[in-house]
Amino acid sequence: MVKNENILVGKALRELRAKVGMTQEKVAAQLAVPQSFVSKVETGERSLKLSEAFQYAEALGIQMSELVATVQEQIAEGNGSAE
Repeated sequence: MVKNENILVGKALRELRAKVGMTQEKVAAQLAVPQSFVSKVETGERSLKLSEAFQYAEALGIQMSELVATVQEQIAEGNGSAE
């Protein structure tokens, strides 16, 4: 079940990152983490702590509420199936 949730969050973050026109490298630089961290989060391989989710939203220049809303959209669309 956790992997499924990670996939939903990752898809939401990837969608939001694209929406704001940032690359994984740019987000990684904002977070002071390797690009591989961002990649693993976006593919659902790695989960985020709540504090990291807030930092991620800040790096994207969005509110946490927008991230949560985008995850909820993923759930509603049924995009949470494991790939």
